[in-house]
Amino acid sequence: MAKTHRVEVLLWSIALPGFGQILNGKFLKGLLLIALEFLINIQSNLNSVIISSFYGRINETVIEVNYQWLMFYPCLYMFGIWDAYKDTKGAITPYDAIPFVVGAYFGTIGVIYSSSLLGSVWSGILGILIGIGLGLLIRYYLRMVRIEKREMLRNMVPSFFIFHCRNNKHVIKPSNHKRTEGYLVYPFLVMTVRQSDSFMQYLCNV
Repeated sequence: MAKTHRVEVLLWSIALPGFGQILNGKFLKGLLLIALEFLINIQSNLNSVIISSFYGRINETVIEVNYQWLMFYPCLYMFGIWDAYKDTKGAITPYDAIPFVVGAYFGTIGVIYSSSLLGSVWSGILGILIGIGLGLLIRYYLRMVRIEKREMLRNMVPSFFIFHCRNNKHVIKPSNHKRTEGYLVYPFLVMTVRQSDSFMQYLCNV
């Protein structure tokens, strides 16, 4: 899908959960998210709290808000953004969801401590931003570990066999090449793989 459409969907999802899903053609899911957003918004008095926050009346935001309902909002908000982004991206790479999930966690923590920090709105927003930043770092680290693990397994010893992973059927073929496109090289694991099919599946998915 075009990058411009992806950005458009992401921006509309940030504006209101559910709009991105409607742009993606997921009307039922979009309308459900919008309905949930309206429900939580009304029950938590969120609009009044937002107005008070922009005027700097932090103490009033703590008094006006219904925390029993507001606690749901960061998770709903971040899920709506992630779901719309996922549908536009197509192929999802490993750990893509982590920044959104951690953002939801920290947004909720920000709401919990809002009475002693920046109020119900700004504390939640700050928590979401911190969570997204931390989630991006975690995702980067996990991807680097995954790449290093893959390269370590491929380069551990010279290759004599190629394990071809196709439809979970493992065919062992002799070869003098260190690497052939579409094959994974682990000669020293022939006996191990024959004894452990689950380990073979793990290697094929590295």
